[in-house]
Amino acid sequence: MTKTEQIEVDDLFKDAAIIVVETGEVRPARLQMKLKIGYMRASRIVEQLRAAEIVTGEQPYCVVQIKSLDDLETHLQNL
Repeated sequence: MTKTEQIEVDDLFKDAAIIVVETGEVRPARLQMKLKIGYMRASRIVEQLRAAEIVTGEQPYCVVQIKSLDDLETHLQNL
């Protein structure tokens, strides 16, 4: 079983990951605004990003671990 099979991800997970890597910002409010979704859904996506090890730490002090879109694509393929 791969990590993505263990982590149930939102349909907007990859879009959110791209936003986080591009902006370097891990905030539900940012995802809410960019993806036009509710705050709770954005918060769940941040938790999914943490579970996938794209970001680390607890909100509001999460840190982006993936620094480029190429690295993100590789990371997502390896999940």
